[in-house]
Amino acid sequence: SESGKLHAVYHKSAQEAAPLAVILSGNPRQKYHMNDRASYAMFRAFMDIGFSVVRFNYRGVGDSEGVIGTTSENMLDIATVIDWIQNHNEDSDKIWLAGHQLGAWYVLQAMMRRPEVSGFALVSPDTTVSDFAFLSPRPNRGLLLQGTAESDDARAFGVHLTQVLKKQAQIDLETIRVKGADGKKYLAHTLNKTVVAPPRMLIAFLENHLLEDGSVTIPKALQPYMGGTKLLVPNK
Repeated sequence: SESGKLHAVYHKSAQEAAPLAVILSGNPRQKYHMNDRASYAMFRAFMDIGFSVVRFNYRGVGDSEGVIGTTSENMLDIATVIDWIQNHNEDSDKIWLAGHQLGAWYVLQAMMRRPEVSGFALVSPDTTVSDFAFLSPRPNRGLLLQGTAESDDARAFGVHLTQVLKKQAQIDLETIRVKGADGKKYLAHTLNKTVVAPPRMLIAFLENHLLEDGSVTIPKALQPYMGGTKLLVPNK
């Protein structure tokens, strides 16, 4: 990126000529980033179906260099990442874009500029954005994912967005409702060992609470989660 290095996580598929995917997180000024729950879930979804996929932080977010950018600057970062994954997978002829919240709008803008984009997914698009001036005819099919627990206004906006894309850009959206989801951001602290590795936690725990006879004391803070147990005694 022109502002410096962008922090990214990349998964290379074991399949030859695997399709590509780029994950776009939400508004960085609202603390969205590549490791929030929605971005990570999108990354894993593409990874699990055989895509080579990358997620990244825009400039000024997390370990990405620079300061938080404008929409046009974020679009430059997106173009940089798209170019990067394509250059590292020259045998692939398919690329998808997937974005959450403001990232969903970035997906649509990037698709208008990148004719090679073969598919896209919009996850709980930001309902405060209403500027469709950038749309032009761009026949394609995509996915709109919204939670069943999202507000009536959000669901109505999804219907409106579907109609606008069909009319102005000849884009067909298939809507998928995710049971129980509310479209909000969650930190993935307990997801797939995101923060700490459990084996290391156990080693540290045993170093501090293992007794000479092999029994283990349970700290007061953990006793409620152990049914009130205060001591673990090994079987003789």
